[in-house]
Amino acid sequence: MHAGILSNMEVKRKTTIEIETHRSVSFTAPVSAAVVLCPFCATQEQMLTPEQAAATFNISRRAIYRFVEQGTAHFVEIANGEVLLCPASIIAVKHR
Repeated sequence: MHAGILSNMEVKRKTTIEIETHRSVSFTAPVSAAVVLCPFCATQEQMLTPEQAAATFNISRRAIYRFVEQGTAHFVEIANGEVLLCPASIIAVKHR
């Protein structure tokens, strides 16, 4: 009798898979990226390219450019047309 009951029962199994990931970001500062005086907050900062800022603060490049367009991120445009951003201003925008 017990054998008949067991044969009609479904056996369900649950498998849990855990994946651990690590993120590593490294970049080489371009020659133009130097410690300069941010013209807006008057602090010495290692200015970042938009790509570096996005990687450093884990946000999209589009968000970085939106901050620039809105005037909420401090930036300078250098002679070759490259935009460099003040990291302190990105931190301030992220914490609003």
